[in-house]
Amino acid sequence: MMSAKDGIDLNDSRWEVSSCSDFPALLCQFESLFPQGSIIYIEGSSRKKDVIKYFQGHSSDDLVKVRVGTLWPKPRIYHVPITKESMHDLIALAKKYYPLEIAHHIHVYNGSKVLMQWYDAFSNAPMCFSQDFNEDSIKCFCRNLNLEYEDVLNSIDNNQ
Repeated sequence: MMSAKDGIDLNDSRWEVSSCSDFPALLCQFESLFPQGSIIYIEGSSRKKDVIKYFQGHSSDDLVKVRVGTLWPKPRIYHVPITKESMHDLIALAKKYYPLEIAHHIHVYNGSKVLMQWYDAFSNAPMCFSQDFNEDSIKCFCRNLNLEYEDVLNSIDNNQ
């Protein structure tokens, strides 16, 4: 039986970024923010045929086990390499559907390291980013999406 503790997780969260409701705009930032070779991990329950077809066509075979956010009902889990093509096609779907029709939880990892973790995506839950990102990267990401951020490691509010 699957345990909530199985899989990689964000163990070194430094940055908390306010929730984003504009899924297409968020995805547009991913290719420039995350390093080459990064994978977007999506947990969802979509039954939309074109969403399922997208994930089946773009999902990676080289999977890393990521800690799940939903144990029951069993979620559909996809690992998609962040490339120009995969993001272009996912952005097109995100423009067509309500965000929760695509994803409930979104994480990004590279190798065995989680870089971003967003349980309960599109709720008021913050996105959490690892210490791998410097403040300039997070500040630019937030400015482009009109979001706020906080350095939780140093408990400093940085929304000037």
